[in-house]
Amino acid sequence: MNHALQTQRYPISTSMIDALVADGVTQDGVKMPLTFQAVRSKAAELPEKNKVPHRNSFAVDDDRAKVGRPFGDGSRGQSLAVIDAILDAARKWVRAGKIGKNGERLTMNMVETLGQLLTTFMDFKTGACEATYEMIEKVTPFKRATIHRHITRLRELGLLNWARRVTMVDGTWVQTSSNYFFEISAAPKEIQSEMRQQLKKRCIVLKEHHDRRGSGPVPNKAQRLVERVAKGLAKMGRVFRTRHERNRLEDDAAFVRAEMALFGDVPTGRWASIRHPGDIDAQEAYNTRLGIRSICPSESQHNDSFSLIRT
Repeated sequence: MNHALQTQRYPISTSMIDALVADGVTQDGVKMPLTFQAVRSKAAELPEKNKVPHRNSFAVDDDRAKVGRPFGDGSRGQSLAVIDAILDAARKWVRAGKIGKNGERLTMNMVETLGQLLTTFMDFKTGACEATYEMIEKVTPFKRATIHRHITRLRELGLLNWARRVTMVDGTWVQTSSNYFFEISAAPKEIQSEMRQQLKKRCIVLKEHHDRRGSGPVPNKAQRLVERVAKGLAKMGRVFRTRHERNRLEDDAAFVRAEMALFGDVPTGRWASIRHPGDIDAQEAYNTRLGIRSICPSESQHNDSFSLIRT
């Protein structure tokens, strides 16, 4: 039976938690174990869905969100010709049964989603292609989940990318439409070659813009949970290390004060030889704890007795 652990803010399945507990998390190269209770408590801290903008989202007026570039000379004719070349090359790739470098497969439905997105929402003069899932859903026969799967696969294949954008509403950043773009240099080599041949026949130049960067994938629930748990454990580790270091320093200070009270006016260079007669390694460790860099040979040769120590 597949039960679910329902937190107040986000549902986390028990299978997800079991996997996290089994794998643990890695923070700063250190593997840290997880407990069921730790994961469950961290799950409750996850924000409500869609209440917090996704990572790598940019304000609409941020230059990083302005990823659009015109196709060709920016005219309607050349822009549509470039889109036709993209779609034609993609369809040939599908018919040939090609797959991506990581085994991704392209389908005709994905090509249709790409075509509707570019032809419907692209501003040919600027190259901006701003749309939400709801807007794409209205111009395609596909539901939101299918559209998400399509554009995710298109990005994996290098046929589409986008910058996530946010806008300020009543003092709060709110997710808005994404700005989609096609970068020819990111497409599979076969599609690039086919496109360039077609565009050359039409005397159209499609420039490359290597500086454009998309926002990247949004972490799924499990990844966000792992990140939260890792950050929490890292903080706990830092607190523990700080506390441990503080305790160690306090212990060392108490040790030095006790030795000073015990030996009184006896030169510090002779304390180690009195404590550890004949044991050079122990004397070095003792002096290190006292903060003495090295043993004075003339002093360490004395084999003093504890008659020199105050009682």
